[in-house]
Amino acid sequence: MIDVGAHTGSSFKPYLRQSWRVFAYEPDSTKHPKLNALLPNPLLSLSQHAVADVVQSAAQFYTSPESTGIASLVPFRASHTPAESVPVTTLAIEIQQHRITHIDYLKIDTEGFDLQVLKGHNFDVAPEVIMCEFDEIKTRPQHFGHHAIGKLLLEEGYAVFCSQWAPLVRYGSGHTWHCIARYPCELHHPDAWGNYIALHPRGHLDTLTTLLSPHV
Repeated sequence: MIDVGAHTGSSFKPYLRQSWRVFAYEPDSTKHPKLNALLPNPLLSLSQHAVADVVQSAAQFYTSPESTGIASLVPFRASHTPAESVPVTTLAIEIQQHRITHIDYLKIDTEGFDLQVLKGHNFDVAPEVIMCEFDEIKTRPQHFGHHAIGKLLLEEGYAVFCSQWAPLVRYGSGHTWHCIARYPCELHHPDAWGNYIALHPRGHLDTLTTLLSPHV
């Protein structure tokens, strides 16, 4: 598993417990005390690099008192303030350096930077499953919407599902799930947000389709 935007590890911990090899990337230094506590596990590699499509020695990173989950390279909330400078790498570089030849699961949650992470990946090593986030409130200032990610995944040969949540009311107030649809599709609301789940042709598309069929 490759976890880009690992936060405090809640996404990768179940895989680590099942003896998966995990590569985790989290640029927010305030998250690392909890992440470092997991490092005695030799299956975990942890990096404080941010991940994008262009390498940088030092990029401005922003945090917000509204939520620990919206730290980002892009300040999309008025409450975002500069917190620290972080190095930036690409998945293509990391995969080459770690000599990764197979990826079962790529999870991306970078608060408005998921498209850049995908653009920095070399799909010669194509993950079997990709889950990434879209949120047009975060990406409109960057002049792209949810279709940019969806089309990229389709062009790389993936079967793509779009899981949509109702527009955010307030961070920490709970969220309301709306629907999941096979992409291409439109959003049910301009401010909807959610996740793309993309399966490579060699993956378990029939299994996922069966699991999702009551909800699609």
